Amino acid sequence: MSLDERATCMAQLSAIARREDILHLRKLLGHLGDEFLKTGVRLLVNGAEPHVAMEVLGTRKETVMDRHRTRCRMAY
Repeated sequence: MSLDERATCMAQLSAIARREDILHLRKLLGHLGDEFLKTGVRLLVNGAEPHVAMEVLGTRKETVMDRHRTRCRMAY
């Protein structure tokens, strides 16, 4: 998913959450292909505070980045 696609998806999810209810996003989880985005939505739907969701996603991002850096070092 490109950055533009991800931004569009996030804007659509935000509009749905405001128009319907954040719990409505649970029905859409199966349609989200991006695991990072799916994790964030799942956290919020399950009642996590926004700052907790940001912390969890930040940790996950750092873990993925570290793994990629390690693989790059191993390749060269």
